[in-house]
Amino acid sequence: LKFLPVVIPRVVKESEKEKEMEELTERYEKIFRFSPEIIFLTDKNCVILEVNERVKDILGYNPEELIGKKILERLSAIQHNLLNLENEVYR
Repeated sequence: LKFLPVVIPRVVKESEKEKEMEELTERYEKIFRFSPEIIFLTDKNCVILEVNERVKDILGYNPEELIGKKILERLSAIQHNLLNLENEVYR
């Protein structure tokens, strides 16, 4: 009987953590999907892993065209400069 009081709180805590993670994931997915701005997710080598649909409206690319490509290889020089400016602002 000494074992039960220890196990039950851990199970409850783990399920609470899982619920929190699900809520956070859902929140970030909504931000990604409904943002009025373009959101690129890249790996450490600047290869695009995901990009939201706003890229179509703002830059004219379908997200599928960009996934797997290096971000700076796909953008024009003007867009490249804008990204550099934004990166400086957010550093």
